[in-house]
Amino acid sequence: MIRMHSIRLAGDKTRLRPFTEDDIRLACEWHQDPIVLHFSDTDEVSEHSLDDVRGIYEAMSEQGFLFVIATADGTPVGEVCLQWMNIERAGVKPGEKVMRFPIVICDPRYWGTAYPKRREQVTH
Repeated sequence: MIRMHSIRLAGDKTRLRPFTEDDIRLACEWHQDPIVLHFSDTDEVSEHSLDDVRGIYEAMSEQGFLFVIATADGTPVGEVCLQWMNIERAGVKPGEKVMRFPIVICDPRYWGTAYPKRREQVTH
């Protein structure tokens, strides 16, 4: 089950909203695109099944705050997660608090587009 939160961020062109169970199928479509996988995962993966995707996103949501990146009109274009680092893999020392912020624009129509340079608004 995807762990929920209520954080929303809004800019002029983009919105970050919580990733929900309803987004799993969309994420599965993204994870079956070989170009998206090439840049977000590895060349060794050709696609992920629905169960694979569900497991990936459940784990990410448990390790941080998972968001859908959407246009101002609400069109989902990608994903981002403010995620605690995996201590064993990242070589993080016990007691250190290290996070990562992986961002993937999964809709190729939005690759190479610019974001406005303005302070984002945070709402809870």
